[in-house]
Amino acid sequence: MSFVMPKEARTFFRTITERTVSGARYIMFDTYYVCLLLGLHARRLGPLEELEGDRFIENYPEDYRPQADFIAGLLIDAELDRKRIDVNNKVSVEREMILLLDPSNATGLSAAGGELLNRYAVGGFARIDEEM
Repeated sequence: MSFVMPKEARTFFRTITERTVSGARYIMFDTYYVCLLLGLHARRLGPLEELEGDRFIENYPEDYRPQADFIAGLLIDAELDRKRIDVNNKVSVEREMILLLDPSNATGLSAAGGELLNRYAVGGFARIDEEM
């Protein structure tokens, strides 16, 4: 699984971070994370075509590794909600978790889970773009 940035996010956030993050430690994953959280909250998937062509990082950066389970949980919650899966239906919830998670992967996500995560980041950036 690798992280891919929404196409316009890098440029958009560069103008903000150059003006507001003087002296602070800023990493590109911060941009991705903001987009991701907004997309997950809105339950909004963006199209694959709105992702950059190349991954920008293969695994969670050191500062975000403790958040891996939290991010996976948010992804599962968003997908259960988006697909209208009843959380009391253990079989359906387990099926979704098996689809999204891969404990052998460093991120804890399957290829399908990683793709959805990237698409949620696209959806989050689209929301930012609309509001701005």
